[in-house]
Amino acid sequence: MLKVSFDETKRKEIAAAKIKKLSLDAVGAHQLFDAKNLTSLTFGLNEETRSQLLRLDESGPLRRLMIVPNDYLARCRQLEVRFPNFSGYINDYLLPSLALSHIRKTSLQLPPTVFVGSPGVGKTLFVSSLAEAFYLDFERVNLETSQASLELVGTARGWSNAQPGLLLRWMIRSEFANGICVLEELDKADDKNSRNPIVNSLLQLLEPTTSKSFGDLSMPELKLDLSKINFLFTANTLDGIPPAVLSRVMTYEVPDLTPLQAKNVAIRQYEEMLKDLKLPIGAPTLTPEGLALLSNESPRRQRLLLQLAIGSAVYKQSKELVIKKVSKPPKGIGFVI
Repeated sequence: MLKVSFDETKRKEIAAAKIKKLSLDAVGAHQLFDAKNLTSLTFGLNEETRSQLLRLDESGPLRRLMIVPNDYLARCRQLEVRFPNFSGYINDYLLPSLALSHIRKTSLQLPPTVFVGSPGVGKTLFVSSLAEAFYLDFERVNLETSQASLELVGTARGWSNAQPGLLLRWMIRSEFANGICVLEELDKADDKNSRNPIVNSLLQLLEPTTSKSFGDLSMPELKLDLSKINFLFTANTLDGIPPAVLSRVMTYEVPDLTPLQAKNVAIRQYEEMLKDLKLPIGAPTLTPEGLALLSNESPRRQRLLLQLAIGSAVYKQSKELVIKKVSKPPKGIGFVI
């Protein structure tokens, strides 16, 4: 039987320091767990789980809450310029939520929303950019995998390879309680035959009452208050998503870009890539012909084609980008898109 021992003096010193820091920096401190419960976890923990538990103890029970900044409207307008096909979400969902949080002087909270749209339309990129715009911690989980439930909520400690899930590990290393967690491919989450179906975990996390007492499978006695996490989802279609989940979320259908919108997005992506590569704007040049081809592509495909073209131009020392419409990247070449 494994036993977790704690240095109580050290615990109190760390907790006191964190409480002092949080009271100075945050609109409020969110209590993630009851520190007294840690001492009761005395058996059945393998080395990995025990290590994570000790890290949780060192991090303390409190987390900061990010508030809505005074310039939230300007930040939203910048997002709207970058992602014109998300204009409806920004104006009808995001801005009203931010305005309410701002006037109430409460933490930044977003309604759980499923972004439904074609592959490559920019759903995950938008969510990550939203988190970046408001300095929110960001995590992502692909629900399409057969192990999605275990990845999210952990492995039962009866197994020799048991380990905490992503949510607990995220909270261990995060200073904030209200980051954004995007769960991708919600329509492809099919683990009905699993001992712990993902839909059960989602229903618990989406309910305000049950999300306040979340138990990771690796240490279920320890209850975490995850009610401040902002959960967002992506899907290609609403088909296959359980009605019980849909009844607890908002849905936003992401339209495909118009040719003009796609053109402007392509120009911005081109300029951002040159900046990231520390190449001067205009070298190599994006020609009108290349821009016309990119205007018929999704944002994801634009990034792929631009990466190929810029790489080719650098390799060949060409002054112009040659955009080639290919069905897939050349064999042996991979890009993170």
